[in-house]
Amino acid sequence: MKILIVDDLSKNIQFVANILAEHELSFALSGEKALEMIQVEKFDLILLDVIMSGIDGYDTCKQIKKTEGYSSVPVIFLTGKTNAESINRGFDVGGQGYISKPFNVKELKSRVDTLLQLNVSSDTQ
Repeated sequence: MKILIVDDLSKNIQFVANILAEHELSFALSGEKALEMIQVEKFDLILLDVIMSGIDGYDTCKQIKKTEGYSSVPVIFLTGKTNAESINRGFDVGGQGYISKPFNVKELKSRVDTLLQLNVSSDTQ
């Protein structure tokens, strides 16, 4: 199972990578780079920051969902934006999860594992 972590702060990527070290991980420091990467590699789950320079996480998610083979790939937003409007927008653009910073390690691992299992189950049906 391959996970793409997208955040414009490398320290955030490192923190998440340490939590999810048992998975196969790739990283992108921008929405633009993430969109390039999904053209050449298949990911099973994407963890996406909302606030990034260049293309923000919401627009990145919209583009991911339009990319062939990615409409059903789960996206979890990882962000400090925790107001209801931001959360609702995340779901409206195609996100399947929304985890606020600072992360609850157990919550992050649980949501990642659950969405990966659901994605595998839907692929085998």
